[in-house]
Amino acid sequence: AKADAPQVDAEVANSGTKPANLLKEARGGQPDDLKRISGVGPALEKKLHANGIFHFDQVGAWNADEIAYMDDQLSFKGRIERDEWLKQAAEFANEA
Repeated sequence: AKADAPQVDAEVANSGTKPANLLKEARGGQPDDLKRISGVGPALEKKLHANGIFHFDQVGAWNADEIAYMDDQLSFKGRIERDEWLKQAAEFANEA
């Protein structure tokens, strides 16, 4: 069973689809305060920016494959779904 473990990990590492809505910079030079999302602090916000995520509507638009990709990119181990990022991001985006 142990010999199979690295293969499973490799498959997980290559899972998902890169989100189509990544940006090079924040629209209008003003990123949303992504720290409003549960579990996102200053360091994680910087990681999100480095990966092209600046706005709530970007997070709220992810599909399951894109969540899997970002989960892998950020080493989250399911945190995006556990903390209901999409629901929170959609609510924050609607406030604007």
